[in-house]
Amino acid sequence: MTRSFGFRSFGFKACVLAAWLAACGPLAAQEPSVEDAGRRARAIEENNRAVEALESGRLDEALQAFERAHAASPAEAGIAANYAEALRRRGDQSLEGRKWDAARADYQRAAELAPERSSFALLAALVPYRRGRWKEAEQALAAVIERHPAEAEAYLARGSCQVRLLDVRGAVETWKRGLERAADHAGLLAALERYGPEAALEAELYTELTQNFAYHFHLGQSEVAREAPSLGRDLENAFLACQRYFLDHLPRERIHVLVYARGEFQRVTRVEGWVGGLFDGRIRVPLDRYQAEREQLAPVLRHELAHAFAHDLARGAPPTWFDEGLAQILEGRDVAAARARLAAGGFPALADLRGPFLGLGDVGRVRAAYDAGHVLTAELERRFGRLALRDYLERLARARAAVDAGESEAEIDPELLFTEVFGLEFEPWVQQVSAQVRREAERR
Repeated sequence: MTRSFGFRSFGFKACVLAAWLAACGPLAAQEPSVEDAGRRARAIEENNRAVEALESGRLDEALQAFERAHAASPAEAGIAANYAEALRRRGDQSLEGRKWDAARADYQRAAELAPERSSFALLAALVPYRRGRWKEAEQALAAVIERHPAEAEAYLARGSCQVRLLDVRGAVETWKRGLERAADHAGLLAALERYGPEAALEAELYTELTQNFAYHFHLGQSEVAREAPSLGRDLENAFLACQRYFLDHLPRERIHVLVYARGEFQRVTRVEGWVGGLFDGRIRVPLDRYQAEREQLAPVLRHELAHAFAHDLARGAPPTWFDEGLAQILEGRDVAAARARLAAGGFPALADLRGPFLGLGDVGRVRAAYDAGHVLTAELERRFGRLALRDYLERLARARAAVDAGESEAEIDPELLFTEVFGLEFEPWVQQVSAQVRREAERR
């Protein structure tokens, strides 16, 4: 099972232009020195022309006039502030169009023009956050905190990046620093409540290493600690099974596995009691008695490892139905039983297949979504083979790489890539499989 992070979507805005205009412009001429009277008069004229253009929605014209005004009188704070706000508006437009580099360049220039305003620097740092470039965003947000230590939102966003980078303890420290500046910040308080227990527990975990794993457990889990070498062998066996299935793919980094006592697993992950494992960049499994639970643990390890392999191949999360379908195939679940349950209860809505399964709430809907993902993925494997399944994951990875490199501004469409790989339209195909399952039930 995979877990989606519930981090907020940061969409900070600088002060609206009207506020700047009231404070800064249009500019009235003040008593200048004789030397710069002409330059300042031209700057005021260009500023007022820019303000009129901006208020009329002619953004490009306004930016050109603000640039001329600032060049004529670079020390004029009001002109610089108005220019920065206009750049922020263009940056917002670029961001909406997924023109990431252009947006960040405008925000950074705005921050240079109005260095006292933390919001412009924050907007620039949040561009890689929006793109899922967690390390780049974390470093940029650290720089914002250094320049603007009172900007609480920077602490919140940086901690979110650190969680994505699997540094929960670092995230908690960042959020605590933020609360020193903003003691009643609701987002920081909520983040600490959510991840504080996990960080405290991780600080007490012991780590063992194998060729492909770092696995962590509490020494108080006496049987798990005593059987740690056997657990390492079980992990490596599960790894080999997944590697064979994914045609000898080797993940880029060592995989981390956190082994919890069952009570701790529920407390840290906050998932439903029926959940037997979790993958959110690291594998998390509950385990109290190793020998008694070993037989049940093996398929759970293969299920969660399948997520790790699929995410590595796709350079991110595949569509949920496909991700969970692969995991259930590796787990060894019975696809015929899944088809029978769907025949009795019906196929889930397409919307249920497209979103995170755990977010569906109702256990019946969750089970139906899992079964449908299993049936659909097994059908693809039957018709096209494992090579096509891997090709789909790699197509997703290439599409993400093209967006990251600026070679494509289009949002990644997994269903369009699905059609390119398998030659099937996703929705009609799902409906076809659903009808086939119903017909099978009628023949029984």
